[in-house]
Amino acid sequence: MSKLQPEKNDSDRLREALLDQLRYFVEEVDHLASMLGGIPESVFEARPHPDSRSIKELYGRIAYYDEAIRLPGIRRMVEEDNPNLSTSDAGDAEAWNDLPMKDLLIRLKSARLQLVAGVEALSPADWSRRARWDEVDLDVYGVVHAMIQQDVDWLRTISYRLYGVRIPSRS
Repeated sequence: MSKLQPEKNDSDRLREALLDQLRYFVEEVDHLASMLGGIPESVFEARPHPDSRSIKELYGRIAYYDEAIRLPGIRRMVEEDNPNLSTSDAGDAEAWNDLPMKDLLIRLKSARLQLVAGVEALSPADWSRRARWDEVDLDVYGVVHAMIQQDVDWLRTISYRLYGVRIPSRS
């Protein structure tokens, strides 16, 4: 390291790693958007069984969580002392399958970019703020880590579904 830059400590590196993971999701959305032409909308709307969500509903859920639960929750953590927060299922009320996939990905990317900007704006001291999320006591590090784990679970489900799709050739 140069003498002009202070050496990063473990907390700085952890914050940056968590932010990198949040940012990486935007790259995933951009990659999928570049492939949309070869995948019929019906693939994104299909449900493997009645109790499961479609790919659009899973992406919509991530957008909803970023917009209505995650970013507002982090803001409350900074503004309030140990707030009680919940990951409500209200996002399922939106008709995600009615949106064209291109529009859904635009909304998803916008929601994630706003979440990333909100988390980037936190001071190092803000990261130690705490809340009870669904009865679990977490600091901002734990909340962001839990977000990433939840994204990974949903993206894994989406990947398995897309992997098994047979896309008709364009002739």
